Amino acid sequence: MTQERASGLQTQSVAPGVPAISGSNALVPTLAPIQVLHHAIVDMTMGGAGWSDEDGETPPGFMRPIAGGRIYVHVSPEATAEFSASTLPLLWKVARSISWPTLIVAQALLAQWATLTTSRDQAVTISLDRILDYRGLKRIRRAGEPSGWHHGHRTKDRMVVAHQISILGQLFFSAYNLRAYPDRCREKSIPRLTFHNTQFIVVTDTWGQLGLMPGETKKPYPTHIRYIPGAWMEEFAKAGLTQFGRFLSRNRSYDPYRQEWELAMSAWLTLEVFPNNAGGGRVIHRAIETILHSIGQRVDSRHPGRTRHRFELMMESMVADGYLSEWSYVADNTYSDRTWLPSWLKAKVSFRPSKSYDEYYSRRNPRRRSKQTPKNRRTDASS
Repeated sequence: MTQERASGLQTQSVAPGVPAISGSNALVPTLAPIQVLHHAIVDMTMGGAGWSDEDGETPPGFMRPIAGGRIYVHVSPEATAEFSASTLPLLWKVARSISWPTLIVAQALLAQWATLTTSRDQAVTISLDRILDYRGLKRIRRAGEPSGWHHGHRTKDRMVVAHQISILGQLFFSAYNLRAYPDRCREKSIPRLTFHNTQFIVVTDTWGQLGLMPGETKKPYPTHIRYIPGAWMEEFAKAGLTQFGRFLSRNRSYDPYRQEWELAMSAWLTLEVFPNNAGGGRVIHRAIETILHSIGQRVDSRHPGRTRHRFELMMESMVADGYLSEWSYVADNTYSDRTWLPSWLKAKVSFRPSKSYDEYYSRRNPRRRSKQTPKNRRTDASS
């Protein structure tokens, strides 16, 4: 194997072997920082009102109360870099680039790490092609070639993934006074977590290659990275807290542009709703306006009927794709007058996790399973 360094990028004739992300139902850590990243993305897709630089005094950041404390995420080129107001335009450009593809790449990186690692401080390797496979994109196939020939993905698609990895490497998290076990909020002896300025993903090595096809860049572009989650993962491990969610393969293959509703809804269910509510056959209730806000979608004020139709189509997709076993409006959803929209937004829908999700969280929460017998099964009616 030959390799050389070019602008921090290793080019080599033989790329490191990388196993595929394991299974169609990948386990992904769903700890508080990942949940806050999800909220930060939702907020940015809706205009970024929750992001602030404190009138030019701090890097662009987002704060979310969670687990009895709060988590801040901010953009910085590196952990040791001193903040300068002159860098704000560049930092805001990075912040505004955060989008649903960022979350998909984060899921892929965390799933690969959770699958391959044997210790908390172990770095793992992944190829950008594997991430694109994870998303369900097809590799290059050329007419007339034998069926056994294998190509990678388009350079353009690889560069998009590389850009998202770069964004994740510039996100830093700080947590203050988090409860290690949020569901035991009444116990005073629960340890509290506090950590400062930890990078979401630390890339330790990058491999790349030169463009070979006509029209491709002649500069090295990344093909593989070796990485490890930041110190925030170790902080949770020290507290004895591990939390994983199941991400169905369908979640990874949603088109982030044409199927944004389904992608956002599946992420919300997997990261936040199911870990706290699934198991024991619970029926979950949520107000429609709460769901729309949680997945970053606005009402089309000129054509509200389209929003309602899109919402119902999304809920049907969640059933068809294996997230929910059923859903329905809690009350009659027929409105005769022209002012039906406010009533519809405040209305609630009920839904039940699919059998596979319910069994998964019942196994992880035996206390919840034992309490949710058919006679005393309770309903979570929070909105």
